[in-house]
Amino acid sequence: MSDPPVRNEIGTVNGVALQVGTINGPVTVHVPPEVPEDDPGADPLVVDVRLRNLDYVSLTDGDRVVDVPASGHSVQLIVTGVSRTPVVLAELRVEVLTRTDRSGPLNRHAAAVPRRRFEVLLDATPPRLRALGDTDFPYEVGLHESEAFDLKVVTEQGDVEWVLHLDWVCGRRSGSLRVGLGHWPFRTAARYPGAVR
Repeated sequence: MSDPPVRNEIGTVNGVALQVGTINGPVTVHVPPEVPEDDPGADPLVVDVRLRNLDYVSLTDGDRVVDVPASGHSVQLIVTGVSRTPVVLAELRVEVLTRTDRSGPLNRHAAAVPRRRFEVLLDATPPRLRALGDTDFPYEVGLHESEAFDLKVVTEQGDVEWVLHLDWVCGRRSGSLRVGLGHWPFRTAARYPGAVR
């Protein structure tokens, strides 16, 4: 007659605990995912950017024609915390980099579903965000938690290059994360006068 199987369990352990005697049969060790220590020089969050609800204005750039997202499109930000310390999303600011006086023909496309909705007012002085729902900044993201922001971008004046600045606070640290399309700014062109928003 063989000995009954032995089952040892330990709860609430920081790290891995393994007790070994004579082993006859399979051994399974469950290791919790390792969360790295916070790098004091790194941003405590990451931002994924998606353009939504796009119509385009066709503009001539030198010797080529480019399609620029038309006023009224949405920019969706997915902000995810990557710090052990919760990160307070203190504010989201708009910065216009350039504006030129030009326009082109409007090309229509399809739409998508928003989350936390804001309007980017590029023509305001200074440019700003306006909440379109019941909540406004600040928000908070913990480790592997996310917030999604849909930003409806509006301008009545020319071709605008712009970026966002996401101000954050994480414990005793604070900073600002510049948000664009990778290494490029966002670009938005005014629609023709009287065009549908």
